[in-house]
Amino acid sequence: GWSQMKKLNGNVNQHLVDHAFISPSGKKLFFIWYYGGYRMFYSDWDSTKNDWGVAKDCGPNINYTEDGAISGGTMPDDTTLLFLGSNLTYISHWDKTAQSWTKAHRFPGYPDDYEYFASDWSSLHATPGLKKIYLMGGRPDKDKDGHYYVNCDIVVCYKTSQEHDIYNGPYLLHFCLDADTLYWNGNYTDRFEGNPVLTPDGKTMYFFAHYNGIGNIYETHMIVDENGDSVLTDVKEKKNALIPNEIKLFPLYPNPFNPETVITYQLPNETDLEISINDLLGRRIDVLYSGKQTTGRHELQVNIDKYNLSSGVYLILLKTHSESLLQKALVIK
Repeated sequence: GWSQMKKLNGNVNQHLVDHAFISPSGKKLFFIWYYGGYRMFYSDWDSTKNDWGVAKDCGPNINYTEDGAISGGTMPDDTTLLFLGSNLTYISHWDKTAQSWTKAHRFPGYPDDYEYFASDWSSLHATPGLKKIYLMGGRPDKDKDGHYYVNCDIVVCYKTSQEHDIYNGPYLLHFCLDADTLYWNGNYTDRFEGNPVLTPDGKTMYFFAHYNGIGNIYETHMIVDENGDSVLTDVKEKKNALIPNEIKLFPLYPNPFNPETVITYQLPNETDLEISINDLLGRRIDVLYSGKQTTGRHELQVNIDKYNLSSGVYLILLKTHSESLLQKALVIK
């Protein structure tokens, strides 16, 4: 869960403030003010007052680019600033000697590829080393009535060269394809995803989405990485080794199996939980258990005959209100 929200002080909340993002160190907060035009400002964290300090203009090298207005930005590290103008993407670096940002120039380059990361009134996110760029991508599509519209999805592009900013892609993220399926199945009447922001480890994304005329912030977790490896299992196993008296999901036994295996887990407190079996793309096959469980060690015997599964790797997911644990399950026919 999240704590109750707290409004930031008047150093930040002025002039129709919008598009906030924070440096990786957490010491600088950037935001856009409409202050005689859209301009980017930042505030330094004041450790003495334990609050954000007076807002500072990012200066003409940032705020007076060739195509004008500024939208969302991102920082792959504490000295690199990537942001959107009206239609183009720009990059600037912090000059320690001059104590200012360098003249922003088009990213990733020009003249041929300077519009590659353009993203209307949205924002983008860059991982360390600019290895991945996440942004809203638009593609022509038809709605259920056969009318053309721009389908707005979150996409990722991968850097292919260390010497030059050359990227391949864009590649659609899986949950955007799921949203397409739900849209076509009539679950909602409209769809839009954009404004992605990732945690430092790159495994959790927060984004804005618009369904059925309502906009909300959503959270999604990487389950399988680009190499096809399970991500959450490794994360939770390392975490469990460090934290005593936590929820544990033990290795299945037997594993591989056909048709039966036993899921063993322990709970430090009484809690509501759900155990499900999923494919490697995170799609749920069935819920194996849902309800309240008491403190202690538990076993759940599973027979997969009724699911008619083919041989392969599946994911057992245990979820409570605060934890999500994964184990790989290998079915052999």
